[in-house]
Amino acid sequence: MLQCLNPIANRTFKAATFAVLYGAFVSSPATALTLDTTQALFFGTIVMLDVNTQSIITVNSADTGYSVNANTYVVDAPARGEYTITDADPSSAYTITFPASGTLIGPGGSWTVDTFTTSPGSLITDGAGEDTFFIGATATSLGNGTAYPDGNYTDSIDITFNF
Repeated sequence: MLQCLNPIANRTFKAATFAVLYGAFVSSPATALTLDTTQALFFGTIVMLDVNTQSIITVNSADTGYSVNANTYVVDAPARGEYTITDADPSSAYTITFPASGTLIGPGGSWTVDTFTTSPGSLITDGAGEDTFFIGATATSLGNGTAYPDGNYTDSIDITFNF
């Protein structure tokens, strides 16, 4: 989720809300797994200082850190996504495959979301077939003068679990 605030004409601007991960596909486990969202990937509440310049927000998966470029002022801090797998094969290593990119859609210009990362580095379920992992990514606005009016910008992506 990402929200933007527009300083133009002293009005509030919410430009991008993003939730990642609402379609999960599983590749060859013995059991069907369940995926729960503890915290959806959140790109924060921001102010885009100039719609003619890209705003870029990168959320780290390894920790609670994030970075933004000079065109982006943060009001509410971004947060990595936190997800839990249950009902998977016990003590099994797995990988997660993401699409190359996603697009946040809302009442104005779109955002490209890409460069997905996961933590920890080694993904493995415990003896009960459970594991918690984190997702980070980068969101980039168009930067071509397109307006970003008040509102939420959202999308979801499908990921693949490979056991």
